[in-house]
Amino acid sequence: MFPFNRRSMAQAAAVLGLALAIFVALFPVSSRRLSIREGEVATRTIRAPRDISFVSQSLTKRRQDEAADAVEKSLIFDPSVANAQQTKLNETLRRVRDIVEREASHVARQSALERIPNLDLSPGSLDLLSGISPTELTAVELEARRTLGAILAQSLRPEDVTGMRERASTFVDRTFNRETSTLIGELVRPFVVTNQVVDEVATQAAREAARASVAPAQVSFAESQIIVEQGAPITPEAREALRQAGVLQNGWSLDRIAATALMAVAGTAGLTAGLRAFRPQVTLRELLAIGLAIAVPAFVLKLYFPFVFPDEDRHFLGYLMPVAAASMVLAGFVGLELALLAATLVALLVAFSAVLLLDVTVVGVAGSLDVARLALTCAAGGFAGVFAVRNAERLSRFLFGGLFVGLSVFAVLIATWLVDPGGGLRDLPWIFVSSLANGGLSAFLGAGIYVTLGSFFGVTTRLHLLEMSQLSQPLLLRLQDEAPSTFQHSVIVANLAEKGALIIGADALLTRVGCYYHDIGKLARPGFFIENQLGGDNPHDALDPADSARIICDHVTDGLGLARQYKLPAKVSQFIPQHHGTRLVTYFYRRAVEEGLEADPEAFRYPGPKPQSRETAIAMLADSCEAAVRASGDHSPETIDAIVDEVFSERLSEGQLDESNLTLNNIRALAHSFKSTLRAVYHPRVEYPAPTEAEMLLRRLPFRRLTQPTSENH
Repeated sequence: MFPFNRRSMAQAAAVLGLALAIFVALFPVSSRRLSIREGEVATRTIRAPRDISFVSQSLTKRRQDEAADAVEKSLIFDPSVANAQQTKLNETLRRVRDIVEREASHVARQSALERIPNLDLSPGSLDLLSGISPTELTAVELEARRTLGAILAQSLRPEDVTGMRERASTFVDRTFNRETSTLIGELVRPFVVTNQVVDEVATQAAREAARASVAPAQVSFAESQIIVEQGAPITPEAREALRQAGVLQNGWSLDRIAATALMAVAGTAGLTAGLRAFRPQVTLRELLAIGLAIAVPAFVLKLYFPFVFPDEDRHFLGYLMPVAAASMVLAGFVGLELALLAATLVALLVAFSAVLLLDVTVVGVAGSLDVARLALTCAAGGFAGVFAVRNAERLSRFLFGGLFVGLSVFAVLIATWLVDPGGGLRDLPWIFVSSLANGGLSAFLGAGIYVTLGSFFGVTTRLHLLEMSQLSQPLLLRLQDEAPSTFQHSVIVANLAEKGALIIGADALLTRVGCYYHDIGKLARPGFFIENQLGGDNPHDALDPADSARIICDHVTDGLGLARQYKLPAKVSQFIPQHHGTRLVTYFYRRAVEEGLEADPEAFRYPGPKPQSRETAIAMLADSCEAAVRASGDHSPETIDAIVDEVFSERLSEGQLDESNLTLNNIRALAHSFKSTLRAVYHPRVEYPAPTEAEMLLRRLPFRRLTQPTSENH
């Protein structure tokens, strides 16, 4: 079973949180959907992203509808039409008879007849009807009914009605004269209608047969072939082609979600491997900062891309986003290696978003050159910013970082522009502006985030360490005043450790600052430590060895208390307990043994832990070497070398360096560096001869003689 503790569980939770953050950042939901509903006008030209061939359901349906519409309706004879029309004719004839029988004058009849609906008579027929007698009207009525019946006894198609109305008078009995025949024909004409109705069953069957005879419509598009032109309406066929091409897939589709999840896992795995290789002791707050530096740029770009891609106007606005700012901040937070890793991951995630997840392909395929530009500008800008900022000792580095970011982005855009078939001289001003904006925004955002985010996340920035390295810091001033010898010891240890850290590639600034503060716990009882007694009484002479050891060990806990009081960063505070590790307070333990007391070694141990980083391990070795050499009466180079070798050998045999990640090569290099530095600190001085008689005479002159002006000055 693997051992689980609170720290490992917290780290596991942080890794899962990082994977979730990347998943959310890449989740395939675009900030803006193009208007691609049927009937709407395409805002941009849409091309096929690849060769596609499919059976078009919408085109097949349209052709089937056209074939069905071409089928004529099936008609059948309806005998009820004749009865209905006879009824209408009888109503008109009744009204005519009422007028003839009521009105006596010719003019009155004519005026009344003109107002009858469905009675459209020529002037001759109207004049004839106005002067007709009731007996003659009866004959006309009978013939009109017979004529209409004869006409409607035939099968009349809709297209035959007009012609039949024109020929209605030909059905009148030949015994009537021409004028009366014309009158009867005009009376019947409005009531001649089609007597055929649609046979719905037969018509539907014919249309279904016509639909079935239409072959499925096969549609093909070659890669980059235009599906819909800008300004053209979105037809059902075009929308179907877009769907088949994959550009209308829903952002919630299972395959895209699965791809996003796998990419999040891959990115998290890469980052975890980088942390194990470059920063195994990363804090949770630092891990949170790293996660945000990766997820936030990916998320922002995912939302930004649909507004600027495809870049049909060639304004290159997609490349002005200051993605490098995140990597520049990380360079100051967690160092060069992890910042470079984060920049690489961001570039890959951005390219992944552009290719698979965003809707930029709806408005035009983002070609391989566009994706290459995105990945290269993010990576090159990030790398340039990281190398320019490095450990961010000064804010001015962000200014240089922004300059290098802008130049790198400009170089990438020019390089891809040279191989872009659609490139032209009109692109150069836009490339320059985008590169300049990218660099400027990266510098501005990087510096602002670095200053504010460091304190918010509790990340110890290089600027903070530089501030703490000033000897005018309140805690260091106290150390100078209340424990001056401890302060001098701390300064020498800091110089010794800083040079060693530089040689093996550890964090030299952190090592120096940590050594300044490693013994601040001695402020609680400075007189109990030999360097501060200055030849006076030693209070340990009156104490039991165990009590003395406890007091000595307490400077660790007292130091941690002062660290909390003065709000020292965790990176600095860890030097206080780890520079002694879990070693014995050997002096008092050995004295207890010599005095024949029962000495439990565990009661004489520092609380620890052992050094957990190279920097704290260097501090432990430097502290021990400086103290041992100072305590030795012999400061010859040979003695110093022997003392250093003995200290290193003793710490290795005690296992104090087991958890520090120091390699044997590191230890050899440190030993060589310490020997060189300590030999320089304790170098021999020339012994001056005794003063001459003249010098002694001069020393006996009054002080005022030396300060008074001579006569030559008057």
